[in-house]
Amino acid sequence: MDDTRESSRLKSKVEPNTFIKKYLTPLINSKTGNILDVGCGSGIITSTLAKKFNNISITGIDLSKQRFNNERTKHSDSKNLNFIQGSAENMPFHSNHFDIVFIRFLLEYSKSPLNIIKEMYRVTKPNGFIILQDLDAQLATHYPENKSLQNRLDIILKHLSKSGFDPYIGRKLFHFGKKASLSSIDLQLEPYHLFAGKIDPHNESLWDLKLDIALPEIIKALGSKDKATQFKNDYMNYLKDESTLTFSNLFTLTGKKTTSC
Repeated sequence: MDDTRESSRLKSKVEPNTFIKKYLTPLINSKTGNILDVGCGSGIITSTLAKKFNNISITGIDLSKQRFNNERTKHSDSKNLNFIQGSAENMPFHSNHFDIVFIRFLLEYSKSPLNIIKEMYRVTKPNGFIILQDLDAQLATHYPENKSLQNRLDIILKHLSKSGFDPYIGRKLFHFGKKASLSSIDLQLEPYHLFAGKIDPHNESLWDLKLDIALPEIIKALGSKDKATQFKNDYMNYLKDESTLTFSNLFTLTGKKTTSC
């Protein structure tokens, strides 16, 4: 999504220290020389990683320079941090270059996720690590089912799929990892969204903003602004219902590259 508010929304949802400690730190050792953050977005994880490991070269790449400009300006004196504007499908790096390459919450928006993973494989050194992390059943898993809401949601998701959005990308990561020749694959599954009963105020504001940012696409899917606004109101009211459950899962795949290319 190109809305200028999207970068701030995503940044507010990220806990960079938690992500780094849980998924990256176990892979880093004395031989780790460089790490690549693919689809770095606001760059908050990238810059935090550079600060924590100042002896390692950290690079972030994103199609939108506007998203990471703030972090790049804030850390302009950092000698081990570099932000580059570019496509995840055709990255401007030599093959066999990075020790660790990771991607978070980008594959769900791509028309060609396998191509991105293969490109990540290309730029990773032999015996280097690749991390794929994304959601599964985002927006789509609720109980009890509200048929009117679900029917409209199905129409919206079908429309969004034309641009590449896949709410079920998480469950596909293992298959894609195998297709991209990753070895020693470790796959983790954990809850991400879990709203049992009324959604809390913090997440309510984030979801309200998420749907507001998506409103132009919802209008296209449903055919009018009034219908889109009504859907947003109905969805938010569902999340605020004490008797409803909404959840999604987070898949994290870690694999190795064993051959050069």
